[in-house]
Amino acid sequence: MIGIDFGTTNSCAAFDDPFGAVRTASARPVNTPPYDAIIATAVLDPLGKTPVIGVEAQERANLGDQAPFLDSFKPLMDYLRLRERRRIAVADQLVYSPVEQGDKHVTKYGWIDVGGPFTRDQIVAGAAAIMARLITCCRDEGAGDERVLLGLPITFSSRSRKRMIDALRRTAQLGGYHDLLRRVRFVREPVAAAAAAAYEGYDFADREVVLVFDHGGGTLDLCLVEFQRIPGFDAPMPVRELAVGGDADVAGRAMDQALVRELQFDPETAHALETLGARMTEERVRAAKQALSTRPEYVIVTEAGDVEVTQELLARAVRPVLATITSELERVCSTAGLQTTDVDRVLMTGGSSLMPVVQDTVAACFPHLDEYRLRRYDPADDGDVERAITEVAQGLVYVALDNTIEQIVHWDVQLSSSEHPDFTTVAKRGTPYGRNEEGEPELVITQDIEDLHNDGMSFGVYEHQLDYDFVFGLAEVPPQHAKTRLEIRLRPNETFPRLRLLNGAGKVVPRGPRPSGGPTDRGVEADLMALSETELEAFFRADVEYLPDARFEVFSHAPLARRLTRSVQ
Repeated sequence: MIGIDFGTTNSCAAFDDPFGAVRTASARPVNTPPYDAIIATAVLDPLGKTPVIGVEAQERANLGDQAPFLDSFKPLMDYLRLRERRRIAVADQLVYSPVEQGDKHVTKYGWIDVGGPFTRDQIVAGAAAIMARLITCCRDEGAGDERVLLGLPITFSSRSRKRMIDALRRTAQLGGYHDLLRRVRFVREPVAAAAAAAYEGYDFADREVVLVFDHGGGTLDLCLVEFQRIPGFDAPMPVRELAVGGDADVAGRAMDQALVRELQFDPETAHALETLGARMTEERVRAAKQALSTRPEYVIVTEAGDVEVTQELLARAVRPVLATITSELERVCSTAGLQTTDVDRVLMTGGSSLMPVVQDTVAACFPHLDEYRLRRYDPADDGDVERAITEVAQGLVYVALDNTIEQIVHWDVQLSSSEHPDFTTVAKRGTPYGRNEEGEPELVITQDIEDLHNDGMSFGVYEHQLDYDFVFGLAEVPPQHAKTRLEIRLRPNETFPRLRLLNGAGKVVPRGPRPSGGPTDRGVEADLMALSETELEAFFRADVEYLPDARFEVFSHAPLARRLTRSVQ
């Protein structure tokens, strides 16, 4: 069993050994010294025959290697618009036509790159290079790969899940898409961090409200979890998520950018940083921020002179970010109907949570908690630093080892359709799973559907967290005149739910003529395991969004590959 924490700044993996212990895998020779288990999330030439990863990729990029270089690129996994080439009209001019004996308008076309700094292929291939190395590290130490768990930030949408599955497929280490769907599952990172804490021997009370503060390089994830003691288990179990929060604009990268802006207020300093270039400046500033966790000052060396960075300057630069963190902490407590004094314990994890100014900000929000109940790691202790960064990876394995953690639905499950844009709650958070014939946890939800009179309708299933996060859907539903029901099957050990439309006799509604002109021999159901490898490849490599109000593109088979949304982005 392998847990992979693909992080913005660093990545790592954990596994369960034959003695039942959970260990992190050594990442040599591409780890970031002195932390044995950590790989810098950096890839040079991701589409090349032998991509370079980790510290070596950073060093070669700094030495001037011109190959495409991806550094701290995890947030790009969730971007809607990545770079692509488009043919557009670039000029409209009059040209003399000998045939027509006069001028005529001629449009000239050209190609432009639009979107982000990298293409989807580069982003997915970069993630594949990192994850392939982590899987190999675990296997080298005897780990089995029958289950692979991936951490997912609160703020990530289903788009990132598809891209990460595609990246695992490209590693060529875990089989085809069907194999991946059987082996791989996603776990929200704060849930994994809470699971790790539960197994670390903390003396939890019979009931506690715990705030997981997961502050990484790309996102801040907050999760209020209720822990309770359950008969038969030594440690209290996280049984209910009370509220979630998060913000990508207050993570480690946001602090790096704030520090750069503060330094650039001084003209001489701004000039000195310009001699480094944008990428090197970002790297040096990040190093300065990390060093200032344990020393009063740090010097950035440039061709135009030394730039001194102090703890006071860093604190001034990130003050607006810290204020937003405070607001977010108060908001997540308010969402749960709690005061900050109702929180019994705070668990801080993630690389950015090692910053003293961040730790002091969190402590100020919860002054009633002593050092034992506000757990934070010491940035001066290499062991503590490594534990802070690897805790999510270990927690992912704990989640899989003890299925008690996922015996309930963690998020409100919502249903929407192209004809009725309002969301309907079909399962509330805290709803317990039942058991199917194989003894596996499963929740079967049936929803009466009316007004199926239009051709090509679609349904979307969402998790309601910070927003309505699309999970899966059913497209091109033919018109129905009899009473029908939509059946949704949720399983915690499966990546995507299963949907099917049933008639009054409980049979799957057959497909009629389809707007896309596709095959009609299937029923109206969306089950990825029923598709061929070719169809699954099309599903996981498609990023085009489905817009119910525009229907500019219709998927060629049952599962809905695009997020249901009501406005063109």
